[in-house]
Amino acid sequence: MNEIVVFVLACATAVMYRCGGSGNYPRFFRPMGVGIGVLLAGFILFDSNWISFWALLASSGASAGLSTTYFKKKNTDAMWFNWLFVGLALSIALLPMAFATQNWTGFLMRSLVLTSGITLWSQFQGNAVKEELGRGFLIIATLLLMGA
Repeated sequence: MNEIVVFVLACATAVMYRCGGSGNYPRFFRPMGVGIGVLLAGFILFDSNWISFWALLASSGASAGLSTTYFKKKNTDAMWFNWLFVGLALSIALLPMAFATQNWTGFLMRSLVLTSGITLWSQFQGNAVKEELGRGFLIIATLLLMGA
């Protein structure tokens, strides 16, 4: 059941991620959607204690902030290495949760899947709408790999 809820959250986050990058909605939709998505998925997937609560807050805040950058100069096209940095940064954002849960295998699996997934998806997906929806979805869906 948790997997279904996280899947729905991933879809909702994907939409918020896209809305924040579309120019038709306020830009804060992207970090707000990612931050809330990580927070809610974390509450569902991770054991609750005061350490994991604060680690989850730190991880969701870092994820929200890192969702706003492509690690490139303004008015230049993003290259494969920019997407690699995006995926890696969003992976490292969950480092506080890895420390709190001691689930290093899950953290490493998520890091590999998220980093390679964002890099490949963003590099080879030609449609900007699908590209952003995919990145937003992957950020949350890969949390299942870290779930306790």
